[in-house]
Amino acid sequence: MKIVVTATGTDLEAKIDPRFGRCPYFLFVDTDTMDFEAVENSSVTLGGGAGIQSAQFVAEKGAKAILTGNCGPNAYQTLTAAGIQVIIGANGSVREAVEKFKSGGFAATSQPNVQGHFGTSGQPFSGQTGVGFGTGMGRGRGMGRGMGMGRGMGAMSPTGGMPTSLSKEEELAMLRDESRAMEKEKNRLMERIRQLEAGEVGQAIARIDQEKCTGCEVCLPVCPPQVIQMEGQKAVVKDGCTSCGRCVDVCPTGAITMS
Repeated sequence: MKIVVTATGTDLEAKIDPRFGRCPYFLFVDTDTMDFEAVENSSVTLGGGAGIQSAQFVAEKGAKAILTGNCGPNAYQTLTAAGIQVIIGANGSVREAVEKFKSGGFAATSQPNVQGHFGTSGQPFSGQTGVGFGTGMGRGRGMGRGMGMGRGMGAMSPTGGMPTSLSKEEELAMLRDESRAMEKEKNRLMERIRQLEAGEVGQAIARIDQEKCTGCEVCLPVCPPQVIQMEGQKAVVKDGCTSCGRCVDVCPTGAITMS
């Protein structure tokens, strides 16, 4: 059976990334042989629609189940419409999660567990109040991350090709949600353009509000230069921040800002 796991790295010992649409890598694993293929997620930097595009890609690759930490409503609708089992709450290493799946330790969820755009705002699905990360001082996406738009939308066009299981009201709500996220992304990009034109290059770095930080460690594995470290029960940013903004995307409490 071919399954896919959201991962922070490219092998079976990599830790599971809790985000579906914005995980750095997808690991496609054959549960019979444990052979695997690691694929970089090109949707990680999208302002909106990352969950849907990632779900389409997973379906195109022939996966029958997804092991991840969290799954929003848009991705869930797309995955289940394609007949893919959605398993949330996975943690530890990819290998550990796959072995648990093989032994029957997981059950497919019947609903999403986070709000749409969880990877950017960290809003919990349970109705708790999340704290948005705002526009800050710009996220400095740099030249290395790109926008990864090469995958395309496949059979789901943005003008009406949504899964048939979506009602008109659900699709309208989803599109409005994505539109708001894209507007926020546009504002961040415009702020970064302003900074570059004003000669403020390299000044925006990640800063962690120690009062808001819960020590969840979600930001540690997504930091490319690995400059976020734990001191006691709190995360701190050491020298070498590249202003990529990935830590801002995943922080569930809004403790991390760019300034």
